[in-house]
Amino acid sequence: MKITVIFLAFFSLSVFGQDCEFNAINIEVLGSDSEIEWNISQDPGWGEFVSGALGSYEDICLEDGCYTLNMYDDNGDGWNETTITISYSQTNEIIFSGTLEDDS
Repeated sequence: MKITVIFLAFFSLSVFGQDCEFNAINIEVLGSDSEIEWNISQDPGWGEFVSGALGSYEDICLEDGCYTLNMYDDNGDGWNETTITISYSQTNEIIFSGTLEDDS
């Protein structure tokens, strides 16, 4: 099993209370590789915040802080051209886009 870890940070300018206007994200996982998984956990390892496989996930509200994107492949052959894209819900600005390469 291959794992890739990527760190993401979200900080809003809101001073009073949590405001998801700047911290809502969309996640889109496109491809045909069915033995993949991913999750986002809050640092420092506080457990899994959101997880999934293939598909689209919209308007996920994240509190201010640092997060880790973990990408998994059950067969160890990479995501076979399957990609994950994370963007801000409000602006569609891409925060991260990538795939999990194989071990070779």
